[in-house]
Amino acid sequence: MKDGSMTPDHREALGLFLGKSESYLHRRAVRNAAAELHERFRKEFGSACCKVLIRHVKDDPKEHFSHCGGLTGTAAEMTVRMILEKRPELVRQADEGFLNRRATRTSVFIANLLRRFR
Repeated sequence: MKDGSMTPDHREALGLFLGKSESYLHRRAVRNAAAELHERFRKEFGSACCKVLIRHVKDDPKEHFSHCGGLTGTAAEMTVRMILEKRPELVRQADEGFLNRRATRTSVFIANLLRRFR
């Protein structure tokens, strides 16, 4: 998975929530989850290669930045959705009061996503 849209941060999030305490099982679970995330992203956008994904915006720095941000945000959303699909008990453990007090784009996004899984 050598693309910029799905960063090591996405894989670390998968590992944090989907890994096991035994290191071998942890690595296997994370590899499988990362492969699934990669496939979901590829199906959504037709590729997981940044060179392909930015071809139409590479000459416009502002549009390039915006486009990459959108792809990365979508990858983050896919990561959160996948974690909640595999670990639905996390929905019940989320601190909605904290999310509601924050009122950032991220906290609003997470609160809305949690409501969909409830």
